[in-house]
Amino acid sequence: MKAPDAIKFCEAVQEEIQAHESKGHWMLVKRSELPQGVKPLPAVWAMKRKRRAATGVVYKYKARSNVGGHKQLKYVNFWQTYSPLIGWPVIRLFIALSIIHGWKAKQYDFTLAYPQADIETAMYMDIPRGFTAPGGNKNYCLKLIKNLCGQIQAGRVWNIHLHSGLTNIGFEQSAYEECLYFRDDTILLLYVDDLIIMSKAETDVDKAFRDIQREGTLNDYLGIEVQRKRNGTIHLIQPTIIRQIINSLGFNNRTKSKPNPAKIATTLNKATIELPHNATWDYRSVIGKLNYLEKSTRPDIAFAAHQAVRFHSEPKQ
Repeated sequence: MKAPDAIKFCEAVQEEIQAHESKGHWMLVKRSELPQGVKPLPAVWAMKRKRRAATGVVYKYKARSNVGGHKQLKYVNFWQTYSPLIGWPVIRLFIALSIIHGWKAKQYDFTLAYPQADIETAMYMDIPRGFTAPGGNKNYCLKLIKNLCGQIQAGRVWNIHLHSGLTNIGFEQSAYEECLYFRDDTILLLYVDDLIIMSKAETDVDKAFRDIQREGTLNDYLGIEVQRKRNGTIHLIQPTIIRQIINSLGFNNRTKSKPNPAKIATTLNKATIELPHNATWDYRSVIGKLNYLEKSTRPDIAFAAHQAVRFHSEPKQ
């Protein structure tokens, strides 16, 4: 709220609450009516500037009202938490197959995905900061009706709900990859609430989208820019995250690179007598970004990133 663009987040907060209210994702209840021993979970705001993968330009301000899952108790308000994610090797494989076979591909992003599923178990939450219940926040809280973000099991509940929906419209889950689905000649790849749908015929892709309801072209998937080249190839790049890494390290046009910056025959071991890392940049943050970069579009840096990530918990000078 101290940022110069705070007003944009205030607007996003209003939109978030109105969306939950209009869709009936929760209901106002008196705290005195809660079951004995039940304490409402905290409400936590998560703010984010969504940026274009190619330019880093902010195109959307997002505010999400989350349940404070850190206060949940196992076997009281959650049980299992596992939810599958598709890996980038699978995504790259099917993008390559789409080029080879000339398949059509489109991307789909659900709006307010998690709350489309019902809550798994009875759960209560405090009134989100910035809002006041008619009878006062000390006397009232929210009873959750739908699956809100922030719960430890929220991803799992959403995945089960989406799996049920996809199978209801004729999709069949792969026996080898939980986030890969088929329907006749149509292929669907799932990463939480982001989908890629491919098929030989664009009419099949459009039909799948009509069944799921809202579409978007495949040009920006999970923060990665998808460039279609004139020669028919597809180029996956992440210029924004690379710029963030370069800027964090203080590199500039005068910084000299090395063709082979590491001694590949040398084994790195934990430094016990070195002083702690004290550079101006955050080691864990930069290595985390390199790790994501390696997993998605730059597998060529896998060895170097793996060596660096081994020491992210206690880096030395």
